Amino acid sequence: MDLGGRLRELRRKHNYSLYDVERRIGLHFSTIAKYERNERQPGIDVLKDLAALYNVPLGALLTDVDDLAELLTERQRRLLTLLDRRPPVAQAVERLARMSDGEVTALVGFLDAVLPPPPEEPQEDERPRDGSGDEKGRAPGPQGDGIQYR
Repeated sequence: MDLGGRLRELRRKHNYSLYDVERRIGLHFSTIAKYERNERQPGIDVLKDLAALYNVPLGALLTDVDDLAELLTERQRRLLTLLDRRPPVAQAVERLARMSDGEVTALVGFLDAVLPPPPEEPQEDERPRDGSGDEKGRAPGPQGDGIQYR
């Protein structure tokens, strides 16, 4: 999808009209419409304003999600899938992000004391190619993604 399509999709996702965007960032609605039709290209300052309005990183306006996903490691993709499929885990991570370094260290110490250690991540070249679990005999989780669920 091109820049104009991403801008239109984000505007619609937020249920904003062209006039809503006009009021929020101070651009004329016809200019916004031209951006969405790729008749004009916004400058970097306008892109920053639009990214802030839609609460997305600037890179999300410039690149397709699929292209961004290719930049992630396999482990990062699995963890993002876990966050997407298990909202309580995502909420817990959001809470962790607000904690101080000392609080995180204390929590990790507590978890280390009460939970078994996580399995080691296999090296990229050691991963099974058939999706049948890993070399430690861990079967794929209920979503078939190889992540252990509790």
